[in-house]
Amino acid sequence: MFERYTEHARRALFFARYECLQAGQLAIEPEHLLLGLVREDSVPVGRILRHAATSPGAVRAALDDARRASERTSASLEIPFSDGTKRILQLAAEEADEMEHAHIGSEHLFLAILRNGDDVASAVLQRLGVRLQEGRQVVREFPPPPPDLAARAMGVVFTLRSIGVVRSPFTDTADVPKGLGARHTAEGTIDVRPEFEAGLQDIEGFSHLHVIWLFDRVTSLELIAHPPSDDRPHGVFATRSPQRPNPIGLTVVELLGREGPRLRVRGIDMLDGSPVLDIKPYLTTVAPDGLRRGWLAEAEARKKQK
Repeated sequence: MFERYTEHARRALFFARYECLQAGQLAIEPEHLLLGLVREDSVPVGRILRHAATSPGAVRAALDDARRASERTSASLEIPFSDGTKRILQLAAEEADEMEHAHIGSEHLFLAILRNGDDVASAVLQRLGVRLQEGRQVVREFPPPPPDLAARAMGVVFTLRSIGVVRSPFTDTADVPKGLGARHTAEGTIDVRPEFEAGLQDIEGFSHLHVIWLFDRVTSLELIAHPPSDDRPHGVFATRSPQRPNPIGLTVVELLGREGPRLRVRGIDMLDGSPVLDIKPYLTTVAPDGLRRGWLAEAEARKKQK
């Protein structure tokens, strides 16, 4: 469904899901999508708003006034789109087709919200003076991504579903041990969904497991990270920062036991409720003297010298 979506559009959908969770809603509504678009803040959407003499902050403030606040619900990977949002996704494809754009970007999603005209998000934009025809003109004047970039976006969107959830003593990132010398000894459980329990057969024979999970509460992306283990910046792919293009976490835990679909583990560093994407046995053939620890070894050496 999302093969034509640009990186900006996919990030807007990710932020829309986050906004839905924050509002405690059971489906991603058009207003969540609009909040995701202004949070993502792509250049075309920004130009449409400036053309209408408004701003992302004004949109958010107007939506906050228009929608009813409610408590946050628990995280899940399977939050559906509402019927209204599904219609907007279809209209976005139509907007892209009418402009003969190979891609579907955040700008097309934004125009689709305006075109839908039957929800809180559209009403807020109309009230702020954002108009469909003017927005279309801005998008037509904005150069689309080069064809090679649009082509490379094809086929890189994947749909993942959680196989379970982490039960952890940590409810805030400040509680998780970080920095040089941090030890992860906290115990918790990996609660696998019942329909996947058969996949745990024979897992008890392994002492440690790789747990692949989702940083479901991350709301930003930083390609240059500032890890707590060092006072120097590093590229995000050379760190374990959660603020990644794909907010996926990888943790090695010690398996303490299994009770049906529940795995008791030690070494938890995830927040309670984090969705689990996969579990694999921990195996390595790399000898300790063959490992290099990069900038982390340098940071450890500097700490010892102080």
